[in-house]
Amino acid sequence: MKVAQFKGRFMGLTVLPLEVANQSNPQQTEIVEFLIDSGTVYSVVPRPILERLGIAPVAEHTFRLASGQTIQRQTAGALAADEAREREALEWSEEGLS
Repeated sequence: MKVAQFKGRFMGLTVLPLEVANQSNPQQTEIVEFLIDSGTVYSVVPRPILERLGIAPVAEHTFRLASGQTIQRQTAGALAADEAREREALEWSEEGLS
């Protein structure tokens, strides 16, 4: 695990590298660093990474931001694995959601 550093100060943020894969082709993977937030429902993965893995959107959802603004984002399923190689389903949304 990493501790993120911002402007010379250490913050209590946890970043975890996970191996992301397409459910239909789990052998092709890409490492993505995720900011761990125990209260989140969706994980955000940049669209170019998902496209390289052949992961296509399957739904569209409405999200309300902290400002009160609502936005529409596409989502789809993917696999994520930690160093122990344990895989689980992962929902993603395009970059810029958070």
